[in-house]
Amino acid sequence: MQTLLLHHSGPLGGILANDNQYEIVELRLRAGNEIPPYQNAASIILITLSGSAEIRSNGENAALTPDRIITLAPWQSHTIRATADNTHIIAIKSGSSAP
Repeated sequence: MQTLLLHHSGPLGGILANDNQYEIVELRLRAGNEIPPYQNAASIILITLSGSAEIRSNGENAALTPDRIITLAPWQSHTIRATADNTHIIAIKSGSSAP
C-alpha cells in the first residue's frame, strides 16, 4: 500500500507517483487556464476533485465535474480548460508506456 499526498501548496500540481504501469498527475487550474493539446500512448482517466473543466477531443466537448469521470483511449488528443477557479484534477495514465 502507498499513500500519496496532494500538492496543495503548489500552484499547478505535479506528478504524484509513477512506475512502469501507471503515472498519477495532479493538475490545479483556475478558470480559463487551458492545457494545450496532449496525447499519450497510455490510457488516461480524468477525475475532478473540485471545480470543473471542459475536455475537448475529436470534435466533442464533455464537462468534467466532481460527479463524472472521463476516460481517454491511447493516443486520443485532448485539451483541458478549467471553467471554475480552484479546479483540481487527478489524471491517471495506465498502460505499459504510462510514464
